[in-house]
Amino acid sequence: MRDILKKHWLCLLFLFLLLVFVIPLVINWAYRQPAFFHCFAVDWNVEDVLAFYGTLLAALATVLGVYLSILFAQKNYRKDERNRVVPYLALSHMREKSKFNLFSGIASGERSGHPSDEPDEYYKEYRLDRVYIILSNGVVAFKDKLSTEQQRILLQNGAVWEQTGKGFSLVAKEYISLAFDVDNVGNGAAIDLKLEFSKKGCTNPKAVSFFTLKEKDSIYFHVFSEVENDSVLGDYILKFQYYDILNNRYTQEYPFSFSRADGRIKQTVDFSNRQQMIEESNNELPF
Repeated sequence: MRDILKKHWLCLLFLFLLLVFVIPLVINWAYRQPAFFHCFAVDWNVEDVLAFYGTLLAALATVLGVYLSILFAQKNYRKDERNRVVPYLALSHMREKSKFNLFSGIASGERSGHPSDEPDEYYKEYRLDRVYIILSNGVVAFKDKLSTEQQRILLQNGAVWEQTGKGFSLVAKEYISLAFDVDNVGNGAAIDLKLEFSKKGCTNPKAVSFFTLKEKDSIYFHVFSEVENDSVLGDYILKFQYYDILNNRYTQEYPFSFSRADGRIKQTVDFSNRQQMIEESNNELPF
């Protein structure tokens, strides 16, 4: 209501002056003029005419008040109905732990929260519930798993053996690695869920579709990069877009930042996100 008053205050002021001051003055002036035709001559006095006009004005105000009350009640009902089914996505950063023995070359355990892959089959159908976001030379790509070399870098915390001449030397590789679980902690399913990850300022961001994320379900994504050069550093935006079952559209954005500080790569994620509803045309008042 406050927004309506701010937006149309000039029109409302004009209407108020017209109904309360101008029309009563016109009635008073018209009553004092002689009748053009005999049939227009009446026995009413000016008090009766103004009282009749006041009654009509009060009836109009009553009807308008009931109409606005019904509209606001319907709007609040739609909001309550939406709140009962609205999804909400929450990120949970997953820690990494490696028990790799550098000199034996045998892993005594597996990374926490990331189960080892099962042997590949000739044909398999599965539901997309994880994605790897690979950053390379400023380009963002979506993969269903890491390469063998990338898995080795993660497993060995960046320490890899590289052939140099006739032998091998231990090289410490810089890399970016951030793993997340995304849980639907809202009250309904997230329909047509899309995950978008792009460098800030990108005009053609890439996205991957998870289709439907049911209430209490989760998906997994992992941001990874072998930092070959500083082109992968900078500010990025992670964006989720989805609908609820009432066809309301929502978005959630999380800024990512990769920079170099004290000779090391600094990884920053801003979790202070607020869900925004993009389209709410069905819930707007007709003003």
